[in-house]
Amino acid sequence: MSGWKLAKQLLLVLLVALVLAGIGMLVHVSRAPGGQLRVKATSVIDTSGCLGCHTDPLYKPEMSSRPWEEFLFDEEMLASSTHASIDCTRCHLTFATGQRINEQAVQKLCGQCHSRELELQEASVHADPRVATCLDCHSPGATGHDIPPILATESPAFPRNVAGTCGGCHADEKLMAGYGLETDVHEMYLDSPHGTVLELVGSDTDEPYPATCASCHGSHDVVKVDDPASPVSSTASLAGLCADCHPGATESFASTLALHKEFASEELSPVAHYGERFFFVLTASVVGLGMLMVSMEGIGWLTGRAYRGRGPGKEDRGGGGPGEGDIRGPSRGDLAAGDEPDDDPGDNPGSHLATADSAVDVQTDGGPAAFAATQALVAEDAAFSRRPDAAEEIARFDGQQRIQHLVMMVSLIVLATTGLPQKFPDWPVSLWFINFWGGLDSARSIHRFAGLVLITDCLYHLAYVAYSTVVVRKPLPIAMIPTPKDIADFFQDLQYWFGRTMVRPRFGRFSYREKFDYWAIFWGMPLIGISGLVLMFPVLASKLLPGDAVPVALVAHSDEALLAVCWIFIVHLFFVHLNPRFFPLNRAMFSGKMPRHLYAEEHPLELATLDARRGGRTGSGGRG
Repeated sequence: MSGWKLAKQLLLVLLVALVLAGIGMLVHVSRAPGGQLRVKATSVIDTSGCLGCHTDPLYKPEMSSRPWEEFLFDEEMLASSTHASIDCTRCHLTFATGQRINEQAVQKLCGQCHSRELELQEASVHADPRVATCLDCHSPGATGHDIPPILATESPAFPRNVAGTCGGCHADEKLMAGYGLETDVHEMYLDSPHGTVLELVGSDTDEPYPATCASCHGSHDVVKVDDPASPVSSTASLAGLCADCHPGATESFASTLALHKEFASEELSPVAHYGERFFFVLTASVVGLGMLMVSMEGIGWLTGRAYRGRGPGKEDRGGGGPGEGDIRGPSRGDLAAGDEPDDDPGDNPGSHLATADSAVDVQTDGGPAAFAATQALVAEDAAFSRRPDAAEEIARFDGQQRIQHLVMMVSLIVLATTGLPQKFPDWPVSLWFINFWGGLDSARSIHRFAGLVLITDCLYHLAYVAYSTVVVRKPLPIAMIPTPKDIADFFQDLQYWFGRTMVRPRFGRFSYREKFDYWAIFWGMPLIGISGLVLMFPVLASKLLPGDAVPVALVAHSDEALLAVCWIFIVHLFFVHLNPRFFPLNRAMFSGKMPRHLYAEEHPLELATLDARRGGRTGSGGRG
């Protein structure tokens, strides 16, 4: 292929990347930036002149034995506090009686101005000042001088900070031991759907903040969960809370939530619990196998051993199956019925490799003879690529197939960059991707749209296959159906990678890897698509499906999507594009054609069949 054609394909990929970037920028620009409440410093009321001493680090009082640093504070910090307009003596009385305010006095002191909050606090589980005081939830430094407004992003009571504020005490094992409470509630909350949203919303005050501790348990009026007055004492009362954010939520919907417990716990949802473990084993096994394939193939190319796989081994010439190791062209079983193979090796473009036959046959486990044979194969491979017929391009995919693949490729990239950050919200790069798409709300909308596009593309593909075979009368694409040869090819590849044979399998129109990619879609798309629709409409799904539907859908959608992304971006990308034969780009799915010499490399049996059908010379090339 000419450099201009390659440049066009690279430009196409660049165009796709620019379109994706453009979508993100448009969404980001069109979305009104949220405001953050910043408290401007104002003048501090100090009628008693307290600041003259308490802001002077050089002042050395004689009456105090405690370090003076304990009595110093930042005037600017006090000026930005909501208490900047309150004179110091309102809390500290007078200079003569002013002392450090102890925990027992804090709540009553705050209650002088906040009487309603004090009344609720004294009736709550936090009434004991040894458990929590006003300063624990409202003062970042726990001094009382730095109390920002609740909607200031630095406030411990700011919606995004509430879970961390509550978790600070509820993770204290010593403190919680006296009340028999669990200490991992904050960690489990962050693993829940609400916790995932919380970690990705950022600090804008107009973000759609999820349910936090205060949303379900209250703030000043927190009571025990088994108290009838508690909003979470029953699924009926919990459903009312859910309906505030999820209109139409019922008890069935509320019962599907794990809140700050493990979402897929054996107690709450055994199906999701064991399903999560099934997908963990499946993902680890499949991705592990794929990484093994990539690493062994990569080592083969780095060491030059990949060339040796193009020669025949002793075990592959005697009585082997059709097309397995015979580099001199296909057997009669490889050709379509009625076709005759060409018996003239001089006219066979693949027969150039037969000269190394005896050399490789001498020693298949390495050594001088095998190395010499490898060098001969490398030299003849270069000569073969310069043949006039090797430059021929063979049609592999039609326009419809290429468009379907392009739509799938773009939608998968969008789904990966909007979905993975939601599965791994604690990764630093996740928030970057979410912000790129314009925030969590925008990213979720784009994710759902891309998912619908992918589902439509797959349904269109099924219609395309049906139309092509039933109406247009094209042959059914049986070449994509797995056969026992694919299993044999896989194990032959394994033997080659581990040095048990020097011969690689020879493929027809589709290799076992390509078939795996194709059929994985038929396994994954219904699973990802249906579970995605359940998550898109959780309230409706909870009314129509069993109670476990939502947690099971979350597990299935999340883990199957992770498996698909890992396989595509690790295994598929390597073998299709990063393979040295194609690097930096395999043009077949963009141009629809593949150079003859590469076709002989990747699909020698298919090439031989094509040549035989059109009455030409077989060009198997013997290179699998």
